[in-house]
Amino acid sequence: MKRVSITVAILSVATSLLVAGGNTKEVMPAQDPIVVIPAVKPFYLGMGISAQSVREGGVSVDWDGRKEQDRLGSYSVVGGYHYNEYFAIEARYTASYTHEDVVEMKTLSLFAKPHYPVLGGISLYGLLGAGYIDITAEDYRAKDMDDTQFQWGGGISYQLVENVAIFADYTFLAKALDGTFIKASDVDIDSMNIGFNYQF
Repeated sequence: MKRVSITVAILSVATSLLVAGGNTKEVMPAQDPIVVIPAVKPFYLGMGISAQSVREGGVSVDWDGRKEQDRLGSYSVVGGYHYNEYFAIEARYTASYTHEDVVEMKTLSLFAKPHYPVLGGISLYGLLGAGYIDITAEDYRAKDMDDTQFQWGGGISYQLVENVAIFADYTFLAKALDGTFIKASDVDIDSMNIGFNYQF
């Protein structure tokens, strides 16, 4: 009887172990979710068009036109490098293809470009740098001019698709540039710009 009791006890324990073993599952430790941050594509190239105001120094810009001003239409080639998500270096070459009647102009600019993403592919940015300006007189009221000027501006960009962004900005290209322009001895230059960049 004692042997039977021991045998039954052993069988009970073995059965319990088999049942428990059949229901055992390996418990994996909890893991934090993996967040994939897309890499910033560092280089970009682009093109744009500009409406530019070349006018007598001290005269307010008037995009509707005024006698102390020449309005130019220009194209731009843009190139830059993103150091990170918030800062880039950008170069721009701009040349006029149409003007009212006084001057033609070419500029070559280099900007530091801090930018800040705000919402859904939209970023705000500033432009701070310097540029070389070459003005060719097309009328007796002006003379050829060239100089290097402090330049600044700001704008907004929108990431249209993965590699393409569009932008719009306003830049101040010259303030009191020495030279003869209509009845003044210096020149102010502003520019409104739109265009696109391809990132790679």
